[in-house]
Amino acid sequence: MGMDDVPAWHNDNRGIFSVKSAYKVQMEIQRRRSSRGIPSSSSGAIIEQEGWKNRWIMNCPGKVKHFCWRLAHDSLALRVNLRRRGIDLDTRCVVCNRQAEEGGHLFLKCKIVREVWLQLQTGLEKERDILTQTQSAAEMVGVMLKFEESKKLLAVNLLWHWWNERNKIREGERGRSAAELTYIIINQVHQFIEANAQERREQIQNVVGRRAWSLPEENYVKINTDGAFSPLNKSGCWGFVSRGSEGAVLFAGAGKIKQALDPFHTEVMACLAGVL
Repeated sequence: MGMDDVPAWHNDNRGIFSVKSAYKVQMEIQRRRSSRGIPSSSSGAIIEQEGWKNRWIMNCPGKVKHFCWRLAHDSLALRVNLRRRGIDLDTRCVVCNRQAEEGGHLFLKCKIVREVWLQLQTGLEKERDILTQTQSAAEMVGVMLKFEESKKLLAVNLLWHWWNERNKIREGERGRSAAELTYIIINQVHQFIEANAQERREQIQNVVGRRAWSLPEENYVKINTDGAFSPLNKSGCWGFVSRGSEGAVLFAGAGKIKQALDPFHTEVMACLAGVL
């Protein structure tokens, strides 16, 4: 065809590699292994089954979602995790200085955090008890994501704020009371919900505010054009449609451009074709 060979990623329709397409391939491999009864060594398979997608549509900032991801993968710098990785240090909890600092203790059983669970709105003690029955960090996050929406938001933000509180105490700052933390968590969740509602209102207004296609005036012709450009092989295409004042199509056309300079070039060719 007179074209040079170029490397292409066959798992994408455009032949272009992306992390997103690679992730989909990995998930498909894990799904096939699971269907054949082969256990996966990655906790990602468990997280996917427990509602991985739900984590990214929560009314929370990206930093909270990222924390949730790290928690699910047990990659937080908890003292027990650091000892497991060969670092010689005291594994006692930074906050209470009694039990070993692993995820179950720090986030669910430490004295102050238990009070916070209890004080949030009508209390999340029942939900805390459910989470204490899970066997891994991935399972705990998966169960938490199935909570009713408001309780899920409170639980996720509680864990994130408590992790930040733990880090401040580690650096020598004064720890805040359960009542202070409860107030901060509830207030921030309300802010997240309101910000998300405002964003949705703006999206609706943008959609409503868009001008729909309208008929041209009498004795006039309206020409709509469009062009497309492929950076992979520097080619493009164009198209146009002409309509009269009653909306009937008068002319229409489309074609390919073997050598296109850029997207603007294809748009100009579409305009020229429509006019000529």
